[in-house]
Amino acid sequence: METNQLITIIFPLYNAVENIPALVEALSKQKHPENDCQKNWLTAIFIDNCSSDKTVETLQKSLEAYKSNISSKIIRNSENIGLARSLNKAIEEVNTEYFLSCHCDCIFGHDEYVYNLFRILDSDSNIAAVAGTPEIKDVSKASFVEKLNVVNNLMDIVPSPKKKTLLNVPFVEGRCDGFNLKAIKEVGLYPTDLKLAGEDQLLCESLREKGYKILQSTIDRFYLYLSFQQNSIYRLLVHTARYARAHVVILLKSRKSFFAPTKLDSSWNKQARFYMRGLQILSSLGYLFFIASLLFSVSLGPAISVLFLIAIPRILLVWKHLKIVEFSPKETLTALALQPLFDLSYNYGVVEGIYSSIFTPEAEVD
Repeated sequence: METNQLITIIFPLYNAVENIPALVEALSKQKHPENDCQKNWLTAIFIDNCSSDKTVETLQKSLEAYKSNISSKIIRNSENIGLARSLNKAIEEVNTEYFLSCHCDCIFGHDEYVYNLFRILDSDSNIAAVAGTPEIKDVSKASFVEKLNVVNNLMDIVPSPKKKTLLNVPFVEGRCDGFNLKAIKEVGLYPTDLKLAGEDQLLCESLREKGYKILQSTIDRFYLYLSFQQNSIYRLLVHTARYARAHVVILLKSRKSFFAPTKLDSSWNKQARFYMRGLQILSSLGYLFFIASLLFSVSLGPAISVLFLIAIPRILLVWKHLKIVEFSPKETLTALALQPLFDLSYNYGVVEGIYSSIFTPEAEVD
């Protein structure tokens, strides 16, 4: 490598104007215990995926305030090329042995977050990726939509019951994770047929097939915030359908990758999320059973019993998350009322994924 810097941070951006100031401030605070000048060991690449707001202008202004401390480069895409292609474009610009990708809805949890992930990667050439562990910084200040997003997607916020600082996990989710550049290039970078979701899961499966390790640090935490794409109930519904389409493609491309969350040291969150998706499909079938019972004027008892039986394991799966996010009684009732919409959105995405896989198999999946 033609640089003395140790690691590069890639920030993929899209309509992130509200997140930029906090993102840049958190970057400026990253420290190396033996190197006081950040520019000597760390550089950042910001890649904007054709934002329609003032993301780049706000970024330039924020970076100007820290120009004496931060080494950075800005790449602007002339069109939205999707997350995977955007990340790959940025990776091609990396000149360090390791890089870290950090989405705009994530903030480093402490000032040595980047250094700690670098240290883990540098300890073993067989480690291809290492993830941090997300958490909500202040639940009392979190909006209902933020908490709903955490619960519905069973974000990785429940502490692992296994008393380990490093877990061998099936995949990292690309939120705030470190990577070995050589390993990523060896498997051909991110797969680009999944445009906005699921690319990380297929990438990690390719890495494991090459014999690399995928790890998660349980002591290096980052904070979750809402991005532009997930800051309303409607956008959460759209994102749910997008995840479902990606899950269909992952299942068809790699069953091993699809079922990976049930194996290894996979966190409770990833395991619960896997089973929750199956229950969402069953729930939609239960809704159809209920509607059919109404239409044909038959007893609703069996349909209600089916929905009740499906609801019990669902409540058990989200119980730990519910305790963490601290829904108010009103928020709890609202979240329950919205569940059928999220279930139907997920199933709509599944149907779309199946349809596109059959009739347009070469098309990129959003």
